[in-house]
Amino acid sequence: MKFVNSMVDILIHKNRQFRPGQNHLFSRGIKLIFIIKRLNENVYFLFDVHWRKKMKRSMVKVLSFFVAASLTLGVYFPVPYAAAAAAEGEGFSVNAAESGTADLKPTGPAAGELAGEAGEEPAALPTTEPTALPGEGQPADPPAAPSAAPTQEPGEAAGAEPGETPEAGAEPTAAPGEPPLPSMSAGEEMGRARYTAEQNNGGPGQGVMVCRVTDNNGKSDEYGTLQEGISAAASGDTVTLLSNVEIAATLTLEKGLVLDGAGKTATVTDTAKATCAFKVSTAEAVTLKNLTLIGAKNGVKLANAAANLTLAGCVFSVSMYGVDGQLDNSGKYSGMSLVLDHTQLKDSAVADFETDAHIITSSRGIQLYNAQNSTVELRNGSSLNGFGYCINVSGTMRNDGVIDTSGLVITIDHSQLRGWTSFNVWGSNGIYTLRDSRVLGINVSSAASNNFSAIVFNKDPETPARDNTLNIENSTITNYQAGSCREELLRIACEINKLNLSGAVNFVDTTGNITSALFLDEMGDPVAFIQNNINIAPGAQVNCTSISEGQTRSIPLAPDYKIKKTCKDESGKPAVSYGTSFRAVVSRVDYEKAQENNETIILLKDIDASGFAVNSEHGHGNEYGGWTLDLAGCTLRVGQWDADKVKVIDTSVDHTGRLLAGGKSVLAARIGDVLYPTIAAALEKVKAGETIVVLPGTYGEKVLLHGRPENITLRAETLGQVVLTGGVAGGDAGNLFPAAFTVENLVFQNCGLNLGNTFKENSACDVKIQNNRFLYTDPAQVSVGININVNAKVNNRSGTFTIQNNEFDYSALAAEQAKGYAAVNCSEIGAKMVITKNVIRGAGRGIQATMLGTETVAEVTDNTLENIVLRGIQLAGQNSAQNQGTGSATVTGNLLKNCGTGLRLHENYNVVGSVGTLTFEKNRFVGCAEDLWNLSPKTELDGSGNYYGGGLPKCNLSTDGALPNYKVKCESYYEDEAMKVLLAVSAAESQVDKDKVETPPLPAGAPAGTVITDENKKTAVEDLNNEIAANPHAASPAQGLAKAAHEQLSEGDQVYLKIGLNDVELRADYDAEQKQVVLTPAVLTFKVEPWVKPASGTEARLENNKLSGGAVTFRLPVPGAIALGSQTKVEHLRADGTVADIQWPFVQQQEGEKFVRVSAAHFSDFVVTFNAYKPPENQSGGSGEQPAATPVPYNWYGVLAQLQALGDKGSLTVDVARELAVPQYIWQQIFGKDVTVVFKRGLDSFRFNGLQLKEAGFDPDNGHNLNDLAAYTTETLGAKKAAAPTEAPAEQPETTAEPEPTQAPKPTTEAPRPSETPQAAPSATPAPTAAQGARPGVWLWVTIGAAALLLILVAALAAVRRRR
Repeated sequence: MKFVNSMVDILIHKNRQFRPGQNHLFSRGIKLIFIIKRLNENVYFLFDVHWRKKMKRSMVKVLSFFVAASLTLGVYFPVPYAAAAAAEGEGFSVNAAESGTADLKPTGPAAGELAGEAGEEPAALPTTEPTALPGEGQPADPPAAPSAAPTQEPGEAAGAEPGETPEAGAEPTAAPGEPPLPSMSAGEEMGRARYTAEQNNGGPGQGVMVCRVTDNNGKSDEYGTLQEGISAAASGDTVTLLSNVEIAATLTLEKGLVLDGAGKTATVTDTAKATCAFKVSTAEAVTLKNLTLIGAKNGVKLANAAANLTLAGCVFSVSMYGVDGQLDNSGKYSGMSLVLDHTQLKDSAVADFETDAHIITSSRGIQLYNAQNSTVELRNGSSLNGFGYCINVSGTMRNDGVIDTSGLVITIDHSQLRGWTSFNVWGSNGIYTLRDSRVLGINVSSAASNNFSAIVFNKDPETPARDNTLNIENSTITNYQAGSCREELLRIACEINKLNLSGAVNFVDTTGNITSALFLDEMGDPVAFIQNNINIAPGAQVNCTSISEGQTRSIPLAPDYKIKKTCKDESGKPAVSYGTSFRAVVSRVDYEKAQENNETIILLKDIDASGFAVNSEHGHGNEYGGWTLDLAGCTLRVGQWDADKVKVIDTSVDHTGRLLAGGKSVLAARIGDVLYPTIAAALEKVKAGETIVVLPGTYGEKVLLHGRPENITLRAETLGQVVLTGGVAGGDAGNLFPAAFTVENLVFQNCGLNLGNTFKENSACDVKIQNNRFLYTDPAQVSVGININVNAKVNNRSGTFTIQNNEFDYSALAAEQAKGYAAVNCSEIGAKMVITKNVIRGAGRGIQATMLGTETVAEVTDNTLENIVLRGIQLAGQNSAQNQGTGSATVTGNLLKNCGTGLRLHENYNVVGSVGTLTFEKNRFVGCAEDLWNLSPKTELDGSGNYYGGGLPKCNLSTDGALPNYKVKCESYYEDEAMKVLLAVSAAESQVDKDKVETPPLPAGAPAGTVITDENKKTAVEDLNNEIAANPHAASPAQGLAKAAHEQLSEGDQVYLKIGLNDVELRADYDAEQKQVVLTPAVLTFKVEPWVKPASGTEARLENNKLSGGAVTFRLPVPGAIALGSQTKVEHLRADGTVADIQWPFVQQQEGEKFVRVSAAHFSDFVVTFNAYKPPENQSGGSGEQPAATPVPYNWYGVLAQLQALGDKGSLTVDVARELAVPQYIWQQIFGKDVTVVFKRGLDSFRFNGLQLKEAGFDPDNGHNLNDLAAYTTETLGAKKAAAPTEAPAEQPETTAEPEPTQAPKPTTEAPRPSETPQAAPSATPAPTAAQGARPGVWLWVTIGAAALLLILVAALAAVRRRR
């Protein structure tokens, strides 16, 4: 095998076209071939020895090859996959040792992904945590803070601070915190060592060259000094260092070339002559790469306005500027390009770039002065480290103070900036982008004015850095602080800058000293900037955190500005500033000249300063006062407010500002923008025509309107915000006020508005009480809601009192507690009175309009009154001495629901009739005990044109002492509550006069002394009237009526029956348990009339003699006391009172109400006798009493009622007389239940059980003849079950549904069919498929296993033969 491996390896290495992974695969393949061949020879030998005589040689060869190949592939099965993975570059490499085992190792990304040239180490991308770039040391202990240096003014010239010069001839190595020097080949290392040794020995010897110049054709020459090489090079040539060099004077690059340091070090030895190591004075492209520069004051100066410089793989250590981008005479750059590719610029005075920075204005990584239409890019792991300003952008100011850097684009891509500030921007109109990068702001200063920020866009009174755009994408901005000076993360001082955030952006404060990622306090309007100038891209994740004492907390992206302060500055000009703390701002405005300087604090948001007291203590706002607090629609909460020297206003449009102290409102009312501590204080200041707005809150003061000017308004902005518990009053007779005011949007809690006799004489009337709510929950404080009693001397004929859209709720009180109080009481109002669209619930009385004057116009419209204890609406006139006039009253559109009395006309109501008018229509009375009550002797109350529950009104049921009731007429009423169908009243709709019904005789068995009083009789009749009127079957459709009346109808006409109760005959029974007499109806007489409602016009009665004579089927209502299923006798009378027809229907029930179904060809009176039974056929007529010897015939509805009473279990015996057909609803009632029914028919009995019927497959949805059901009786089914308990139920015989008997009509709603539980179908187990559980390669392993077993068998046979 060793020979095989060696040969294979030789073959592989001679095939250079294969990649390493491919070579390995090729190698393994060659080895597998040799192994199979060798194993085949051994197996063949074994097989041939044992089976030579039993098997042909060709078969032995085939079998041996199969076994050898199977074993080999089985052993080497994983190898091809690993080799293939390596060959396809899937992140693995395979190294096979001579033993044949595979070593699989993960590989990294493709080489050179971030490196600029071959052999360079790839740069690490910035992460969200502070990390060093490759080759940089870990952060050391922070050095001592350097002395403070003044901040450089915009446009100033840079100062100089030379760095230390390294020791001559010293070997250049990577300092702590620096990246490693660019790598070199072994030959380059040897050359570097040789040249260095020569220099250390006194410089290069004869013939020693320092650099090589190579042109585009590959021709090269070597030179003894770098300056010679640069001078000799032509445009486009490459100058390559051959050794480390020293720079004693600035090297000027006047043509486009490439200076390749080849990993060498250039040391500046004389910073006086070499103020910068290199100067680019050409517009051609210049590249410095793979070069380390140390000892320099400035690295490169861009001396051409269109300079094009690339630094690639370089490390520059300088004491001032890494790249100096300032032209002589402050010229302007245009078209300049600067690229740092995998390059480091660092301040030589700093050792640890994570914890230290050179806090001096002359320390600048890249200085850009007057740069326009130019680009600067850092990429591929580049970094600026330790500088005061990593990138400083400034220039010459224009006349308006703006430094124009239009077209300047600076991009930091996969790079890092670490210093006092990364961007120090004074220019305008530039674009700055951070992409996949990290910015670290470091502040080690404790000077008074050295607070700074990781990124700064500056602004001072003369030089704003405006119209810039900052893009941050997938980057981190963090800070470090070692001194007392604060280091912010991102300071933007000009509100018109744009900030765009996308991807994962992290602001990480490690100091614990800042409250937001952005510092915007120096802006003119930071709130507008936050709202308009910060754009967060969809899907972006902006995380802002602060770390303090090991605890991480979230902070907002932008400050939560809550306060704006305006004043005059020292020069008298307006000044504006913003703050987040109310306490801090107040402490700065409380001084002697605050009022003179117009110091005003304006709230921008709701502020909770509950821990701060505003009072006369020093720094607490009222020591000097004189300043103004503008709530501006916001809410301020303080612990205490005792500030009489502070003016409080609210300039918001909606005036929703609030001032709370200890959770309670300090302010109560507002007139215009000025706020007052109480409502009374505002009333003292109010002027005619002004509005007092009560601020949100609950107020216990009693509001007095006396002595106030006219046309004032007392209101809340929104209903529900203001609650009054002391009420509103007019005052007293000695201090009156005009009858012109408005009260709206107030909540009166257990109090009211009482304006009794408080109006001035001869004052014009214009009173509006609207949109208020009156709530009563305390019986001890209940009162009238609105009480207005106008003084009789007031000249109020021309004005209007309006009470509208108010809500009165007494529902929380018991009826007795609310009984004595009216929601609205208006008295002696001579002008127009409008009471409309109010809602009143649970009051003792709803609306009382009393003492109506002779010229009063009262309008009570569209009100809702519910559950009123006594009277919903009452109208009353003046005293008898003033009973003449021409006044009028209108009562329309009101809903009166569940009132004691709906409308009541008082006994002195006399302004209507002959001397006035009453309009009473389109009102709805629902569930009132009494709809109308007329006590006026001069007024006939016309109740026509209203809705009374679909029928006639209930009138004059109440008594009030000795007062008599007067006439109420009703010629029409609405059939529906929507009041769309108006019906004329007919004789059929009149109700039974309870006084004319005879009292029934005492029942047998009643104890002696039992009396049926007249009141008992009247109550029974009244209840019966109401019950019949409410029964919906009285208005059910009449089948066949339209056909019978077709000769009298036109298109669109509607026909219907009017059914009214005309007479009642009562029956008395004695209830022994209750020991009382019970009155129930025995006979009812109905008047039935056909009517038509034309498509247009009024309804009219149809003429009987013009009906076609066809049968019309309809329903007559039946009282609830009559038993369901009982039989009745219905006699249809002719006009002369004789009986024209007798029917015997059974009592049915639908929708909870009972009825009997009747047919007729003409209409008149129908007399219904209850509990009457049809006599046998050989008898006729009679009284309808049941003969004692006659068996009671079946009654299917009675049977159904008894079965329903049984429920799910029980038994019942039914005598069906001669009937055989049993309706389906009987079968449906017992089907599936443990209910046994025995039907007796003469001598025959049929017994059925509901459970057995279900088991036997019986069909309950049809009627069945008893003679056809022998197979389903309990006897038959029981015998079958005993004989063959396992057999299936007998097959159901065919049945024929019989028609229902006319004596037992089918109900409109059939009994519900019991639900059947369907048999569950047997579950089918799906046949397994051949593919289930199959895996690729299973047959290969089966084959290998078989081959192995075969090999073992062969070995065993060989052993046996050897023993023989």
